[in-house]
Amino acid sequence: DKITNQLYLQATDDVPFFHHVANLRELQRAVDDNKIDRYHFNMMRNILEKTSSFLGYNDFSDCLSGIDDEFLYARALNLLSHGNHSIYEPREMNGDNKKLFKQIFENFLTKYPFNLPNLTEIQP
Repeated sequence: DKITNQLYLQATDDVPFFHHVANLRELQRAVDDNKIDRYHFNMMRNILEKTSSFLGYNDFSDCLSGIDDEFLYARALNLLSHGNHSIYEPREMNGDNKKLFKQIFENFLTKYPFNLPNLTEIQP
């Protein structure tokens, strides 16, 4: 909770809960708050890899097939999810890279409409 600065656990009951869905929700929060760091590209690539594997594709970029600018998106994810971009030293991205990340994320969710629960909602 941002007001009380406390953390809450939320039961997911009968619905199978997957780590990548929580990661997608975290990415949605980063996009909504315009707080996109370098490590978010790594998270996005990881989600694409998991989705690709689940769908039986050979490469994460297959999940981008048919999306406008699919080659640009794949290249950006390759470049910005590797190298000296430590998750332990997050650095906020510049405006162009934030815009690019938002486009990748939004196009991915348009093609694969995951149900992203509100994981920060406090239940009585």
